[in-house]
Amino acid sequence: MTATLADIGYNSAFGIEGGSPAAFTDVAEITAVTAPGLTRAAVEATHLKSPDRTKEFIPGLFERGEATFTLTFEKDVYDTILTAATAVDGGRYRITLPDGSTFTFNGFFTGLTSPEATPEGKLECQGTIKPKGTVTYAAAA
Repeated sequence: MTATLADIGYNSAFGIEGGSPAAFTDVAEITAVTAPGLTRAAVEATHLKSPDRTKEFIPGLFERGEATFTLTFEKDVYDTILTAATAVDGGRYRITLPDGSTFTFNGFFTGLTSPEATPEGKLECQGTIKPKGTVTYAAAA
């Protein structure tokens, strides 16, 4: 039996592209991050002579799900996220996994929560970003 190649998420990062292209700044104290998933529509193509009276389907368009992240609330970091969240045209984002693999995409925020304050809970907020189109995955070198 071979040994597992599994890894944990420790040392992953969420970055926002800054003033110059391909220069990403990692956001501090991200506690969880999920890259955009992928779904594909099934388009019905049934006709009056479909074999065996069975519906037929053809592959439709792909759609990327939202990227999500959770971060520890800190006012300067929140200001950075809020600026990105309110950018009219969105921005460019990168999620880096521990092995150096990346997911890079253009997108726009569809949600940003305010921190919840409880007597013993850590202040956190969550963000969601919808990709505008494709997401580029680059395996670690």
